[in-house]
Amino acid sequence: MQARIDGARLTPEELGHPVVVDAGPHVFRLEAPGYGAQQIEHSMRPEDREFPIRAVLHPPRLHDQSPVASSPPAPNAQTTPTPFPIAAVSLAGVGVVALGGAVYFGISAKHRYDQLAAECAPRCTAAQGDSVRSKVLLSDIALATSLVAFGASALFYFSAKPDAQATALSVEPRADGAYLRLRFAF
Repeated sequence: MQARIDGARLTPEELGHPVVVDAGPHVFRLEAPGYGAQQIEHSMRPEDREFPIRAVLHPPRLHDQSPVASSPPAPNAQTTPTPFPIAAVSLAGVGVVALGGAVYFGISAKHRYDQLAAECAPRCTAAQGDSVRSKVLLSDIALATSLVAFGASALFYFSAKPDAQATALSVEPRADGAYLRLRFAF
């Protein structure tokens, strides 16, 4: 990874320590092999003591790397792949499992209710009725969980931006070294 301030390249040793710059406008540029460069313009004030730099380096698009000219895409063709909606699919999976649990506990409660109705009704004890009530409660909780999970899944799926970047790398120089953060957005 390369970092430049106003065109001057910073060495890896300099990246491990705070970099002192004068007040005024500056251009910060971050580059990494296999990623497009990120340029940040910021005007430092005399009272600024710290300015952590956070940048997202985007991988180049596959069609931008091809030296061979190709025909333009069709008007309705999608040129960039859409990221896989991990959060939406995960929440939908939770919804399916919770819905399965709701059906299982609902059927189990109905079976136990019918069984008690045939054996001891109307003189069933409270302990015998508790097993039916607890299964009905578990069924209701699982059903509510599945509804919330499906709703959240739909929210994540339909509110996702198609051009959202799936990963981000941030570099933050500190007094005791550099702080690197790799984030995944989904």
